[in-house]
Amino acid sequence: MKIVKLEKEKIKQYILNEANEQDMIEMIELMRAKKAILDLEKIAMEKKKIVDKFNKL
Repeated sequence: MKIVKLEKEKIKQYILNEANEQDMIEMIELMRAKKAILDLEKIAMEKKKIVDKFNKL
């Protein structure tokens, strides 16, 4: 938890002090890609649970 908070602080400082418009655009694209991956992983886990329940029958 502390590591994540420290990383968030570093990112915040970078955004406030150093990032330009292109850096911000790239960060937003990376965050969108990460969100899409997390969504797909969630769907995959839900489908796996359904398949596992079906296979137990």
